[in-house]
Amino acid sequence: MKKILPLFVGLFSATQSFGFIWTVNHIGTSYNPDSITIIQGDTVEFQLDPSHDALEVDQATWNSFGSAPLSGGFNVPFGGGSLTGLSAGTHYYICTNHIGSGMRGRIVVQAQNPSVEFILTSSSVSEGVGSFQLALSIVNPNSNPTSVDLNVLGGGTAIFGTDFLFSPLTITFPANSAFTQNLTVTIADDIITEGNESFTFQLNFPTNNASIGTNSQHMVTILDNDILQFDINPRSQTISENAGTLNIPINLSNISGNNTSVTVHLETSGTTAIQDTDFVFSDTTLIWPAGSTGSISVPIIIMDDTLYEPNETVKLRLINPSNGATLLNDTFLLVIQNNDIRPLVNCADLFFSEYIEGSGNNRAIEIFNPTSLPVNLNEYRIYKSNDGGTSSWTFDLTGLLAPGASYVGAHDQANGQIAAVADTLSVFFDFSGNDALILIHLTDTIDILGQMWIDPRTAWPLIGGSTQDHTLIRSYYTYTGQTNWSIASTTWDVYPNEMFDSLGFHHIAPCGTPEPIYPSYIHFTVASDTVSESDGTVQVIVQIENPDSTYLSYFLARDDNSGTTSAGLDYTFTNHNFSTNKGGVTFDTVTIKVLEDQLVEPTEKVVLHFLNLTPGVTPLQDSLFTLYITDNDVLTSSFLGAGFSYVEKDTTVGVKVFLSTFPDTTASVRIRLAPGNAIAGNDYTFSDTVLVFPVNSTDTQVAWITIIDDQIAEPNEQINFDLTETSGLPVWISAYTLTIIDDDSDVGISQLDLENTFRIFPNPVQHTLYIHSDSDLSKTEITDLVGNLVVNTGSLLSGKSSIDVSSLPAGMYFMNVREEQRAFSRRFIKQD
Repeated sequence: MKKILPLFVGLFSATQSFGFIWTVNHIGTSYNPDSITIIQGDTVEFQLDPSHDALEVDQATWNSFGSAPLSGGFNVPFGGGSLTGLSAGTHYYICTNHIGSGMRGRIVVQAQNPSVEFILTSSSVSEGVGSFQLALSIVNPNSNPTSVDLNVLGGGTAIFGTDFLFSPLTITFPANSAFTQNLTVTIADDIITEGNESFTFQLNFPTNNASIGTNSQHMVTILDNDILQFDINPRSQTISENAGTLNIPINLSNISGNNTSVTVHLETSGTTAIQDTDFVFSDTTLIWPAGSTGSISVPIIIMDDTLYEPNETVKLRLINPSNGATLLNDTFLLVIQNNDIRPLVNCADLFFSEYIEGSGNNRAIEIFNPTSLPVNLNEYRIYKSNDGGTSSWTFDLTGLLAPGASYVGAHDQANGQIAAVADTLSVFFDFSGNDALILIHLTDTIDILGQMWIDPRTAWPLIGGSTQDHTLIRSYYTYTGQTNWSIASTTWDVYPNEMFDSLGFHHIAPCGTPEPIYPSYIHFTVASDTVSESDGTVQVIVQIENPDSTYLSYFLARDDNSGTTSAGLDYTFTNHNFSTNKGGVTFDTVTIKVLEDQLVEPTEKVVLHFLNLTPGVTPLQDSLFTLYITDNDVLTSSFLGAGFSYVEKDTTVGVKVFLSTFPDTTASVRIRLAPGNAIAGNDYTFSDTVLVFPVNSTDTQVAWITIIDDQIAEPNEQINFDLTETSGLPVWISAYTLTIIDDDSDVGISQLDLENTFRIFPNPVQHTLYIHSDSDLSKTEITDLVGNLVVNTGSLLSGKSSIDVSSLPAGMYFMNVREEQRAFSRRFIKQD
C-alpha cells in the first residue's frame, strides 16, 4: 500500500471536501493490502488487472466466501477504479472471479473529526458602531459538542478594556449542530483622535478531537470617527464701537495625543475698519496641548472715536491648522457700529415730511429723501412711544427710496385715499397726538416728532395747532431732520383734520436756500399738461408763498370761456375755495377727472384760473393752468342694426347707415347685395347704392328697397347686404339682413311672431354667440352662405343660451331655428 498526499492535502485543508488517497492493488488472487482503515472523506483507488474487480457484500456473505452483492453497495469494475464518499463503518468486498480462491478485502471507514474556523479573516467597523458579531463555523459536527477558545493576540494597536470588549472566551457548538456561532464584540466610542486601531482573535484548544481550520485568526480594524476640527462660533457679531474688548472663541472639536495649533489671521479683503485706529489685533497662533479640547478665545480691542462714520467691518480667518486638523467655520466677521451722532447737514439724510392724525384709523407718516441718491431703507427704522410710556415699538423699513421720493406708512385700516398712496399698511401706525415718533438710521437718531417717554397729556403743541386731529407738513425750507424737539416743532405747518391731498409727495426749496422775505405769491407748479381721454385723473398743484403767515384765500375755478371742453361730458371738476395762514411755501392739490367718450373730436382743453384773491396776493406768470385732452376715438360707419323684417305687402323700405361721429371731410359708403334666398326681380328690386355724408353731418342715410308683393305661398326670404367704404371710412357693422315675411299663408306671419321673440347677440361676434328666445326651440343650427351645416346645437330651452363660435373661420353665417312648425333664419358675422 502507498499513501499519496500531494495537492489533496492542500485541498483538504482549504475545503474539507478532499482527504487522503489510499491504493489497493493485487498480488496473484489476493488484494494488497486486503484490509485498510481510512477517514471518512478519503479516496480508495483500486489498481487491478482485467481479471479482478471489487464487489461489496455483507459480512455474512463475506464470511462464507459468497458472492451475492450488497444492495446499494459499491462495485469496482474489472481493471479497477476509485471509491469516494464511503460512509462510516466496515465495508466488505470480494473478487467475483476468485472468491473461490479466497480473494476478498475489507475497508474500515472512521468518521471525520469536526473542524472549527472563522468565516472571515478580517473586518472593519466604525468606532461608533457600539457592538458587532463575528461568526464561527463548524464542519463535520458529530454527536458530541465541540468547543473552541478565543484569545486576543499581542501586538495590536487597540487595547482590550479601553477600545473594545468581548465575551464569551469559549464558543461551543452543540452536538450534531452545523449552525454558526457568534462572538459579540463591543467597541468603545471615545472622543480621542487617534487614527485607526486593530486587534486579532486567535482560535485555540478545540475539544472533541476537532481541528482548527484555515481561518484560525480574525483581525478587527476599528475606524476612528473622531476628527480634529477647528471652527469659529458664532461666525459674526455686531457691537458698538465703545464695547471695549471682544473675545472671539475658537473651538477644537476633539482630543488628540499631540499638540494641535491654528493661526487666527486678519484678512485685508472684507475688512473696512482701520487697524490700530478702529481696532487692535495682530495674527495670533493658538495651541491646544495633547489631551485637551474646547475653546480658546482671541481678543480684539475696539477703539471708540468721535467721528461719525459708516459701520465698519473686521474679517478674521483661521489658517495653518496642525496635527491633521480640518477647518469648519473658518471665518469671522465683526461689524463695528458707529455710536457718534451724524452732524445735521442739509439734504444729507431722510426726515419726516408729513404726519396725519385724522379721524378713526386715518393715521399716516411720510418720510422724504432729499438727497441726490437712492437710499437703502433697510438701514432705517421708526420707534414709537405711546402716551409717554417706557415701552417702545419698532418698525423696520425695507426697500429702496429714490431721490426726491416719499415713503408712506399708514394704519392698515386707513381709508382708501390714504391706502392708495401708502407703501406699507400696518397696525404699527396706530398713533395718537400724544405719542412720539423717532426716525433712526442704523444707531443714530436723525429726526423726531415729539419726545420719547414724555407724556404731553393730549398732544404736542405746535405753532398754529398741535399733533392732535391735524395734518402736519414739513415747511418748504426744511432740509433735514431735527433731534431737538424745541427746534423740530417750529418746522411743521399745521393743516385741518382729514386733509390728505399732499400725502405721497413732498416739496422743498433748492437744498440750503435761505427762507426769503417777499410778498405773497400764488401760481400753478406747472402751466399745462396733456393727457389722453382714457387716462383717468390729473392732479393740479397750486403753490402759495406766504412769508409773513398772514391770512389769505382764493377761489380755484374753471375758465369756461377759454376752455373748449364740456364739463360733465369730457371731464368733471369741482371749483374749490382755499385759505391758509401758514408761513413759507404751501401747496394745495385738486383733481380733474377725464371722461372717456366714443366721439371722434379734436384735442380739447380745460382751463383753470384764480378768482377772489386776497388783496396783496400776486399771481405769477403761471396763473393759468391748461389741460389738453387728446381724443382716442375713431370715425366709423355702420348699418343701423344687423337686420329687420317686413311683411311682403310693404312696398318700399329703407336700410339705414349712420356715422359714429362728425366727419371733417365728405365721407361715403357703398351698400351692395350679398348672397341670400330672396330673388332679385321676383321678390324685390335694388341696385348698389353709394351713400354720402356731408362734412360735420351725422344724419342717418338711407338706401331704399322695393318689395314685390306676389300671390305665392312660400317661406320667408332674406335679402342680405354688405357695407363697404369708398372714401377711407372704416366700417363697423358691415352686414345687414332684410327678411320678407310671406303674407300669402299663416306660415309667414307665424314666422314674424317668432322673429320678434328671438334675438342673437353680439353681432358681429368673436367668441360666444348668445341666443335669447321667449319659447323653446326644437331645432337650432348654424350654416354657411351656401347652406353647409357647420354647427348643430340641437334643441334649446326658452331663455338665454350660448354657443362657442370661436373656432369658426371669419365670415358670414346663418343661425336657423325652428319652433314647432315655424322656422326663422338670422344672419351674423364671425370676426377674428
